[in-house]
Amino acid sequence: MLRFLSIKRLAVIDAVDVEFEPGLNVLTGETGAGKSILVEAVGLLLGGRASGDLVRTGEDVATIEAIFESGGEELLVRREITSRKAPPAKSSLQACLSCGANNPPKNKFCAECGAKLKQ
Repeated sequence: MLRFLSIKRLAVIDAVDVEFEPGLNVLTGETGAGKSILVEAVGLLLGGRASGDLVRTGEDVATIEAIFESGGEELLVRREITSRKAPPAKSSLQACLSCGANNPPKNKFCAECGAKLKQ
């Protein structure tokens, strides 16, 4: 039985801790409040496929923790998801070492000073 769920920096959720009581627990809330994210977080803890896109915008890592109880024993499960960082954009222009002018990548010579560009 799920006893406790903690979610940090996942999708629209900044941080939330939920304690579940024995018996029926009901999740209610406005559209977009994050009810489905709570359910998805449990799925991620149980081995569901994660994507870096799930990490809250502007954050590096999302963390999900849960405590499950069975037969009087407690099991703590934790999962961290790292965000996808786009690689730095490469400049499509090449700078002339002589005058510093920017040139299209296909140019062999600088359009400003005529110096040979490093290829």
